[in-house]
Amino acid sequence: MSTVKVTVVAVASALVSVTLWNWLSDDAQPVVPRVEVVKHYVVAPPSALAEPPAGPSLNAGTTPSGAPLPAAVPVQPKGSELGAKLLQVTDVKAFVLEALKQPEKGGAYYADRALTQCSENRLDLPASADEAIQEIVARESTITQERMDKINAIPARCSQFAEGEIAALNAEAWEKGLDGSDPVLALGIKLGSTRTGTPEREKAIDDIYKSGNMSLISETRLLSGLLEATLTGEGDAWTQRFNGQIYTDGPDLRAIKAGAELSVCIEGDYCALDEQLLLTCLRGFCYSSREEFVRQQMLLTSDPAEYAKALKFAEQIRVAMARGDRSIFR
Repeated sequence: MSTVKVTVVAVASALVSVTLWNWLSDDAQPVVPRVEVVKHYVVAPPSALAEPPAGPSLNAGTTPSGAPLPAAVPVQPKGSELGAKLLQVTDVKAFVLEALKQPEKGGAYYADRALTQCSENRLDLPASADEAIQEIVARESTITQERMDKINAIPARCSQFAEGEIAALNAEAWEKGLDGSDPVLALGIKLGSTRTGTPEREKAIDDIYKSGNMSLISETRLLSGLLEATLTGEGDAWTQRFNGQIYTDGPDLRAIKAGAELSVCIEGDYCALDEQLLLTCLRGFCYSSREEFVRQQMLLTSDPAEYAKALKFAEQIRVAMARGDRSIFR
């Protein structure tokens, strides 16, 4: 299993740099190198999750032990007004100042996510944009104006901040999480303050899982941690337990992981995929949509059937989340 690299830097509270795990492949590697994403919260896989007892699949309307589950219908989560604005923002500073006035709506959380896009410990964004354009020209001999505009728009979003202002605003956002005035950010901070394998960590995971806030679940990589806890193997041989069944084929393993990402990456709200889209574009590989990114970076194929399979797994996860049921990940 790929490793997680953690680097501590000083910005308001401990920031960590997480290299996202590589999506398993049969033999081919993704065309684009994995991008490094700055995170505030690290979700280590829950330790010592019990082996599931034998029993029917959750698809049969039972837990793995055979106990009946309450009825649930396919879930269509609603997005957030602030999350939708963040998806379209062209001036991050203006967005952050407005969001911080609405902590009761998760404004400090969304301000924190916006500030992470521009954090001062990141690569020099304008220089990175220039390098990305040069790499594309060197690789492909040409580049369209539309593509250059898309790359240059990324550092332009962050151009309004004065020196030191990002750290100050980040500290302000975190204060609203620490004092509980922003309940969304408070959940994330609580998770980050607990130790793996403790009752406190399990409760923090459960609170976020049942919170209904898909953006927070996505950002904390909660589902990835739950999946990793039931993934075993080495080299090219991996086994994933999911929804009462065992999967070993590379395409299935990738589809389950992509499904977990898609289950919490919904229309009308910001999610971890959106940050990856920005950073991947800054590296010279721009995608037109979340779907295109998932196909190329996670599924490693343009086969519609594989994407449909990922969507099916995503819907299973949403139904389980509607019940507050984590046994689907065992």
